[in-house]
Amino acid sequence: MLLHDKVAVITGSAGPNGLGFATARLMAAQGAKVAVLDLDHAQPAQAAAQLGTEHLGLVADVTDLAQCQAAVTTTLARFGRIDILVNNAGITQPVKTLDITGADYDRILDVSLRGSLYMSQSVIPAMRQQTD
Repeated sequence: MLLHDKVAVITGSAGPNGLGFATARLMAAQGAKVAVLDLDHAQPAQAAAQLGTEHLGLVADVTDLAQCQAAVTTTLARFGRIDILVNNAGITQPVKTLDITGADYDRILDVSLRGSLYMSQSVIPAMRQQTD
């Protein structure tokens, strides 16, 4: 198994038909312990349970630094390490290009860019300690 004894955190990974959940399934199949992070309505705990009892589902809004840090703290408490971060969280909206407002644009960028930054900032210190 390629990912035996590895721990992966995957944001936006609870949707059963999404790329994040497909990535979680593949990593779990390769031996990784997976922390499925998503918004509450996506039911990350149920998604993690579908992967198996050894995985973890956590509610986290990646646009909130405190929630990202809490998810990392919980993941480290459960598994003792984090080896992989997949910044998968993203949103779309059914709005035609000419109808997109500044607020719509900001919301998309907030999840895609700020979310990636906050999760990376939350995970990198633990990853650095593992290499020391």
